[in-house]
Amino acid sequence: MAVNSGWQAPTNAARFFATLAAVVLVAWGYMTIPSGCETPSASRSRTVLPGSPLEKKSDGISVVGADTPRTVSDIIEKPTTPPPQERPFPPTGQLNIRVRVAALRGEPVQLTHSTGWLWLKGESMQLGRTFRAPIAVYPTTDGWRIVEANGTTQASNFRLKETGALQVQALQNARGEIQFDGNSYVGNVNIVRRADVDENASDLVFIVPLEQYLPGVLAKELFKGWQANTYQAQAIAARSYAVCEMEWWRNRRHYDVVAGQASQAWVGATSDAKSLDAVASTRGEYLVFDGRVVPAYYSSCCGGLPSSAVDSIRDGTWTQIAPLNVTERGRRTQCCEKAPTANWQVSFAISETAERMNEWAKQNGRKDLGPMNGIKTFVVGDRNSVGRSMSFFITDRNGKRFIWDAGDFRVAMNAGADSSRDSLKSSALVPRMDSGRLIFDGRGHGHGAGMCQYGAEFMSKNGKSAQSILERYYPSATLVTMPEISSENVSSAALVPSPKP
Repeated sequence: MAVNSGWQAPTNAARFFATLAAVVLVAWGYMTIPSGCETPSASRSRTVLPGSPLEKKSDGISVVGADTPRTVSDIIEKPTTPPPQERPFPPTGQLNIRVRVAALRGEPVQLTHSTGWLWLKGESMQLGRTFRAPIAVYPTTDGWRIVEANGTTQASNFRLKETGALQVQALQNARGEIQFDGNSYVGNVNIVRRADVDENASDLVFIVPLEQYLPGVLAKELFKGWQANTYQAQAIAARSYAVCEMEWWRNRRHYDVVAGQASQAWVGATSDAKSLDAVASTRGEYLVFDGRVVPAYYSSCCGGLPSSAVDSIRDGTWTQIAPLNVTERGRRTQCCEKAPTANWQVSFAISETAERMNEWAKQNGRKDLGPMNGIKTFVVGDRNSVGRSMSFFITDRNGKRFIWDAGDFRVAMNAGADSSRDSLKSSALVPRMDSGRLIFDGRGHGHGAGMCQYGAEFMSKNGKSAQSILERYYPSATLVTMPEISSENVSSAALVPSPKP
């Protein structure tokens, strides 16, 4: 007896009407399916990914060579379940990390594979089905619309009444990776409906074995010409950070990290030998403090003015540990002085600065930060132990005073930026006013907590090992190598049926 798989199809009792319905369905599909050369409408958008609540200041981890401004148009998840109080123990088996690659708002998820086939299954279904690739997946009010052979003359539509997520995998023993938006990604896919955002919204999440995920992080985070020891130190830091994010979001959200600077940059599949070698040579290695994994934050360039994770990431038991705290003794005045972003300057019209700040305060419900009527004075408030600006004291033209956290100010300015040239590289700023403009003399690139990537490269070029680099940037942390004693994680791709000939 056949099991109802949930895929909508004509019944055998009404062949004539089924055939007629199929013709109408395909014709409708040709009228409604975007062709390969269609220009997306202005209403479609791919929202910049939100920051991780592991980070109080949502500017996130800075990526070498990139500083994408963050928007506030997306809804940042606020789970009702509280986060765990304790950091995770170092794992002894292979883990799968959930990486959100795209937040699609008003446009379909379009995937393909070199074999010409992909396998889909609804969350509550017993059976899945193979589809001809490329496919386009649209959320609907009561389920999903799947278009196979999307953009070709053989395109056809399928309806699936399924309120849960869709699982997408390559076929059994298929070589190559699933492709999205011109890039190849390792792992399997979850397409998650985002009705909390919009009825036409969905998230594209890749489920990836951790050790397969990490090379794509290194290939995106570091320059190809950098030293092998820098890559190894980055691999250990990225692995430790990822495991902590997985613990933080376990059972609280449908993804652990985003594939961008709000978490860790991720290029997806990579053949970069240096990245692959660094991950393989450090397999199972974690930074540990008091027996638990350290959330090993890092940024592009601290500018010689590092910050503690309590100051720039978030307060709490996860960050109030020795490896993530900065003291005067740990000052890094010559850490990355030759980096291109060690020192920089940017200026804005005072009116534009106030406009960006007011918009961010409004969007985030921060009545204590606005609205302000222009800006009369703008000075540094608090500094940390090494001189990094932590807050700004601002007075508007009405004489009203505001205290802005430096990290919030950076996020507010970058949320209103049109490009990286129109943004702030870090919150280590010294402001001054001149002729109707605010001029900021800045240091570094990123939040400044944990490892400085340019500083790590400087140490590598001077013969320092990966362990020495980690000891400098995460003092009191211990480097441990965990045995992989579990063999329970078998690739689910082996269970996917092959297409019938």
